[in-house]
Amino acid sequence: RAAGLDSGACRDLRRAGLLHDIGKIGVPLSCLQKPGKLSTAEYELVKQHAVIGFDICRPLRTMASILPLIRGHHERLDGGGYPDTLRGEGVTIPMRCLTVADVFDALTSDRAYRRAMTREGALRVMRDEASAGMWDERLIDLLVSIAD
Repeated sequence: RAAGLDSGACRDLRRAGLLHDIGKIGVPLSCLQKPGKLSTAEYELVKQHAVIGFDICRPLRTMASILPLIRGHHERLDGGGYPDTLRGEGVTIPMRCLTVADVFDALTSDRAYRRAMTREGALRVMRDEASAGMWDERLIDLLVSIAD
């Protein structure tokens, strides 16, 4: 809401937030739970989860409005994301919202390959990445104001 989304877009964003990583069921656990750095081949497998999730949900009419969010939750403003290397305005505001939430959650959660960052550390990383053109700085500011 703070980003200017209407109630329908907020509903879709909430649903996509619950389902965006469903495609990870098609990725080997050995990749998802690997304690060290992924090889290039392993990283390519992990990146497929966005397309796998899109393909899982595509036959479901009730999921039609969230398909772009499931597919696009790893896209970046600078075009360095995946799977479609969208950039700028091609990365919609709902995609940007989901991405910011997903990145914050990833950074502040324990992973097999690293311990969780503090909230402050995660926001510092995200602000640095936003300055480099990856994320929408305005949405990171909104995240901070809402969390406060």
